Amino acid sequence: MLPRPFSSTSATIRDEHDDSKPITTLAEPKPASSQKATLAYFITAMALFVIQVIMGSLTGHFTVEGTSFLGFPSPRSCPTRRCAPGTCSCRCFFIATCFLAAGLFIGPLVGREPKHQGKLVWGLFVTVVLVVLGALTGTYLSVMGHFGGDGFMFGHQGYDTSSSAACGSSC
Repeated sequence: MLPRPFSSTSATIRDEHDDSKPITTLAEPKPASSQKATLAYFITAMALFVIQVIMGSLTGHFTVEGTSFLGFPSPRSCPTRRCAPGTCSCRCFFIATCFLAAGLFIGPLVGREPKHQGKLVWGLFVTVVLVVLGALTGTYLSVMGHFGGDGFMFGHQGYDTSSSAACGSSC
């Protein structure tokens, strides 16, 4: 059996044959309610990252193969012009969500947490979800032609898919 350098009862690093007293012991951290709420932000950011990777791979395959994905015929609802805006948007949203979550998590560590801060963090999370879903849905419906000539007003001007450089600079 391997020696256990970490004791399960204290947060000090010790060898099991070491009888010396620790210099200090670290208390178990107690996260504030707003810090607990940021878990939803990080899970959302991970989901956006996975969606961005999937949309990017679809865009790459549709650019090379045109009408199929790994040999399977592609559905009409997801050609390159419909997937590329989602890639750029998800990239921007997942980075912004991570920065927002990090700021909300670090805040109580720097100062004290205001009253009802956890509820406000959840309210901001709902707003972030509405903005992300609204932007992605509006862009997709605009590219599909459901808004007619007014699609540019709802989040898609058609510029972010003209080249990879424009896509990177639009984010």
